[in-house]
Amino acid sequence: MRKSALIGSIAALSLLGSVGAQAGPWEAGMVAYNRGDYVPAIRLFRALAEAGNARA
Repeated sequence: MRKSALIGSIAALSLLGSVGAQAGPWEAGMVAYNRGDYVPAIRLFRALAEAGNARA
């Protein structure tokens, strides 16, 4: 009984942890660019480029 409760708890925690995943600045910049919001996209890409990201 205790072993199944432990397995259930681990499964629930792993599912809850995956729900909180967020996009990074590159993805947010691409969404803004594709939406036509160029100023926020440039701000995101510029920060990435200054940090050494060649794609930005």
